[in-house]
Amino acid sequence: MDVLYVQATHFQTTQINLRFFTPLKKPDNTTFRLMLGMMNQKNQIYPSKKSWKAHLQTLYNMRIGASATRLKDLHVSDFKMTLIDPSLVDETPLFFFEAMDVMLNHPFFDEEGLNYEKQSLKDDFLTKKTSKSYRAAQHLTNHLFKDHPYLVRTLGDEEAIDLITLEMIKKAYQSMIQAPALLVVVGPLDKETVKTFIDTIKLHPNKPFKKPELIKKEVPKLTIEPVKNDMKQLLSYHVFETGIYPGDDAHLALDIFSHMLGGDSESILFKTIRETHSMAYSVNTIGLDDYGVLLIQGAIDPYKKAIYHEEIMAILKRIQAGDFEIDHLKLSIQSRMEEIKRNTDLKSALSSRALNHYLEGWPFNVNDLIKPFETVTKEAIVEVAKKCVFKGSFEFGATDVK
Repeated sequence: MDVLYVQATHFQTTQINLRFFTPLKKPDNTTFRLMLGMMNQKNQIYPSKKSWKAHLQTLYNMRIGASATRLKDLHVSDFKMTLIDPSLVDETPLFFFEAMDVMLNHPFFDEEGLNYEKQSLKDDFLTKKTSKSYRAAQHLTNHLFKDHPYLVRTLGDEEAIDLITLEMIKKAYQSMIQAPALLVVVGPLDKETVKTFIDTIKLHPNKPFKKPELIKKEVPKLTIEPVKNDMKQLLSYHVFETGIYPGDDAHLALDIFSHMLGGDSESILFKTIRETHSMAYSVNTIGLDDYGVLLIQGAIDPYKKAIYHEEIMAILKRIQAGDFEIDHLKLSIQSRMEEIKRNTDLKSALSSRALNHYLEGWPFNVNDLIKPFETVTKEAIVEVAKKCVFKGSFEFGATDVK
């Protein structure tokens, strides 16, 4: 098992992320979601939610939990614990580490727990569907990426919940515990103490972690009907294929282009669409980097949707022609750099940078990470803008307004 270790002695707590990597596929995504939920609630040593929570309170309210994320075409089961420096409370590291051993190696899978998680997940879906932006985004991505292997949602699929059995849960656990794993540690613990953690959880996966390859697929032309909803606004999505992916030479310029176009309140879209013409309540860009896609998302006045579309395309054409101020580019570069620096010293940011350094070879030092942004030229922005191919738009909300 590979270990990424970032000793940061200025923290009083340590964040440990233990990640297991398994294939991303259906219905395993739903099975894993339910399984991780069950592991969060109880275990064989503390066989109820109440007793497990009470035990964690004796560990100085140490936070521990499991969640699911995606890494390209891999499902990631992420076990995270945040613990206080043991020396500050006159305890041994083992005092805290045993909680991860209990959670990881002594799961309690029963029908009662499974039924509880099934209902909880159904409630999650019910809550999410009250959000109109969630429903709009789901509808769009389901059509746009329906054949893409990345579009297997780690939240699970609502229609699969009742199909998951206890045997499927137990099988999923065995496949996870034997899967390749990666440990990331950020905090004041020394390397010998980290070794103690590994020995405590008795985890020595014999399968090496293989970094996933990026899967590139052409984005289809978007042919999707508007979805009417009883809301006064219109949620509008403009889809552009960039053909630029993380690691590509042009990706740095794409990052700045996206920020300059719709990254904050100083962006071209915000200043033009919202402040000058009052066409939208909000407008911004969203980079779907793994798919090679850039979205422009707006909550707009439905009576102005035609001119809104025209203005977006006109702005893009102006950038493609180099018709923008160099000072705007410099401001965007500075803003983007400051945005990254603001989160520099968070444990979560350090953990993410360590992971990206390991997986993608990105610089770990934040200054080395942001320094290349200063090299982005106006010509590079123009070239990136020219690569943006409009694939269509989608509207959700007050679609019947003419």
